Amino acid sequence: MLRLLAEADGGVDWPLGPSYRSELAGSGSYGFGHGVAGNAAFLLAAGRDLDRRELLDIAIGGGHALCAVAERRGDIAVWPKGPGRTERTGLDFWCNGASGIGTTLVRLWQETGEPRFGEYADLAARTAHRDRWRLGTGTCHGVAGNAQLLLDLAAATGDETYRTRAAEAVACLHARAALRDGRLVVFDDTLRDFCVSYQVGLAGALDLLLRLKHGGGRSWSVDPRPAAPEGG
Repeated sequence: MLRLLAEADGGVDWPLGPSYRSELAGSGSYGFGHGVAGNAAFLLAAGRDLDRRELLDIAIGGGHALCAVAERRGDIAVWPKGPGRTERTGLDFWCNGASGIGTTLVRLWQETGEPRFGEYADLAARTAHRDRWRLGTGTCHGVAGNAQLLLDLAAATGDETYRTRAAEAVACLHARAALRDGRLVVFDDTLRDFCVSYQVGLAGALDLLLRLKHGGGRSWSVDPRPAAPEGG
């Protein structure tokens, strides 16, 4: 990862190497699933937990790069798919776009206190909430994953507005559910069938519902755990 590091607008980037398919080689992505946001989140956690300041600095550089390339549109922000990539803009998914980028920025804000990271995390969350009726159901590139960002912001800020918006997103899942064998299940990303996978199916939707009802951290993350009560 560090070997592929490159300078970018206001920060860092990870262009894909020549071993990738020709249409992808040399390109980059800003998303969590495929690019800068995910790499920065990993380096943030590794630098924090291993006490490696140089890894934290690279993660912070990634966060500044993400803020630098954001396009503000009123009270939201959108991102292109990657450096020099104009085929799709305004994505608001976890894998590519505002939701995953906000997932990283809110954690950078918690670690550093840098106001810019908190500001753009909020703008990303507003984008995710605005587009809730336009997306599929899944975690990777749909409502379930975007609502997880809203719960991240609720936990980080204590502002219950984010939690209310996450609950509003659940209404989108309910509208795309159907009875099967007497049970209400959410359609997968095709909106024509059901599957149990986490990223594009029922498991991701159930994870969101469990977190909304019972609280707790975000699955698959390595966020710091709250300190145990004294004597506990």
